[in-house]
Amino acid sequence: MTGKNTPEVQQCQAFNSQAQWLVLRLSATLALLLGLFSCRVLEPVTLAPKDARIRLDNAARTAEGSGIEGVTAMMVRSDGRSFSWSWPQDEGLEEQEFALASVSKIYTTALILDLARQGSLSIDEVIPTYSVTPRHLLTHTSGLSAEKNGLQQLVPPGLRYDYSNQAFSFLATATETSSARNWNGLLDDTVLLANGLSSTRVMAEGDLPPGSGGIMATPRDVLMFGRLWFEPAAFPLWKTAVEGGLSNFQPPLVAGWRSEWKKRGEVHRLFHAGAIDGAGAELSIYPGDDVVIVILSRGRYDAALYRRIRRILERAAEVKRPRLMAVPEVEYDGLNGVWRSGSGAKVETIELVIRRGRVMMTDPAGDAVELQEVSARRFVPVRNGNDDLAKAFEVESGSVLEVIAPATRAEGLLWQNTFFERAE
Repeated sequence: MTGKNTPEVQQCQAFNSQAQWLVLRLSATLALLLGLFSCRVLEPVTLAPKDARIRLDNAARTAEGSGIEGVTAMMVRSDGRSFSWSWPQDEGLEEQEFALASVSKIYTTALILDLARQGSLSIDEVIPTYSVTPRHLLTHTSGLSAEKNGLQQLVPPGLRYDYSNQAFSFLATATETSSARNWNGLLDDTVLLANGLSSTRVMAEGDLPPGSGGIMATPRDVLMFGRLWFEPAAFPLWKTAVEGGLSNFQPPLVAGWRSEWKKRGEVHRLFHAGAIDGAGAELSIYPGDDVVIVILSRGRYDAALYRRIRRILERAAEVKRPRLMAVPEVEYDGLNGVWRSGSGAKVETIELVIRRGRVMMTDPAGDAVELQEVSARRFVPVRNGNDDLAKAFEVESGSVLEVIAPATRAEGLLWQNTFFERAE
């Protein structure tokens, strides 16, 4: 039977041929998928400086009319490669001072962590006034809240994350007391002058209390400050910040910084953003890529524009984009419902609705807008469809709706210098 071309042999040969073809096709498909996966996850997508400038200019043009008066951005890598961009291009923004708003908290964090490394304080030493530690204050888990009669302990420390300007201000005051030094002097000697940040200063009357805000700096100085977090090489300051955080939260909390974590548990980006009347700021560092990105602006803070600029600079810096740990949905307890201000014919109402961690607001004119938290339960509109809606948010803190407290505290909202009470 061997060697004869019987029907059985022909059928077997046909089957083997089809099987080989399927194996080859599956192998090719698998190789292609693995190649795409490796390119997407392991290899950064690069963007030439010329292309980056074109995209940044286009992004800035789309924001015209939204209240942005000028924006500048810088990037630097550990190998010395850098990139800078400003819009409008003829304003000399790269050499001008900008208010850093809540990004000032990262300078406070640097000071506290440096004092801890020197042995001048311990981040786990209890501060008697409220029985909290610097670790709790730096990670916004102190449980302290600003009430009419001062700070009050609403929940035990370490239990809940609740961003707090007042916590950082209290930390600055406590540090002044324990060191018998003025806060500004400490900051100068330990962080600013000690590291050659000669174009950085603390305003006499800042946008936020000392320790929480009030720093002015040029973009280049902020970039230099961002590089400090990669020193010393043996154990960089960003690692000290991670160790000074709380790992029992998911994703883990980092001292002073907000953070994005890779799925395998490594930190991808440490960042902080802030907005005040007429200014915005964002500082990001990427420990795995050794990259610093700074974005500063004047005028209304535009979260969508900042996000576009950061994405473009990440590509120009060849930052890898890994899969990130999911962030648990945030619940803003007690904010749902209708809030009212005024009396008689001058009553105005707004409604806040929280859906899947998103804050939606219907304003007095009946327009709906999604809000994005930028700091301390302070919100900016994600998108503004018309000038009237944009003007509605122009309060003392810029284009911001500031949520003072949830229903479990002193109920109310600050709206065009008006206090909103919950409607009956």
